[in-house]
Amino acid sequence: MLPLFLILLLLCGCDAGPSAPQEQWHQIADRSNNFIYRIKAPSHLGRREEIPVTEDTRFPIAEFSIEPNVVITIHNFPFQKIAPEAQVSRWRNQLTDIDAQSIKVSPQHFGGYVGYLFEAQGSRKSTPTKIMGWALQLAPEHDASVKANYYGKEQDHLEQLRADITIKAVGDPKIMQKYRNDLIKFAQNFELIEELPTLP
Repeated sequence: MLPLFLILLLLCGCDAGPSAPQEQWHQIADRSNNFIYRIKAPSHLGRREEIPVTEDTRFPIAEFSIEPNVVITIHNFPFQKIAPEAQVSRWRNQLTDIDAQSIKVSPQHFGGYVGYLFEAQGSRKSTPTKIMGWALQLAPEHDASVKANYYGKEQDHLEQLRADITIKAVGDPKIMQKYRNDLIKFAQNFELIEELPTLP
């Protein structure tokens, strides 16, 4: 049996390797300036804090970045429904000279949302670019429960809760590939702060 001090020496002397990046929850306001979403981000995804609140859905409700060359934007779309397939088609048209082998469209289901992850690599303004985009809607059962619980009251809040979501990362293909797993984990941490109600 090893003496206690030897056991402690062995435990303390082991190299645990690099520590995992710290993660932090970020609250995100809807277009009525109410915090209804949250997302967990590792420390190397920096958040741009000065995003103004606007009803114009062309502007994001949150923006993050990795290094200087990858930008991740989050949009919500209250009062309008956009099929995830339409978002995927729009993103595909934002690239030229697309590498056909890089195109992937994967079904998604997390945080009460369903939709697609679109991945493709090509060019934007002659610059090599990769897009990873999540086009999401509340799953039908969750959408039905939200409508049932908020029907006839707080109409704006109801539409914000039911809003479609996009999370889109755009940037340098090499950096995107380096952080691909982090980006997937980041997107899949997106959720409503409020617990989704159940059907009455």
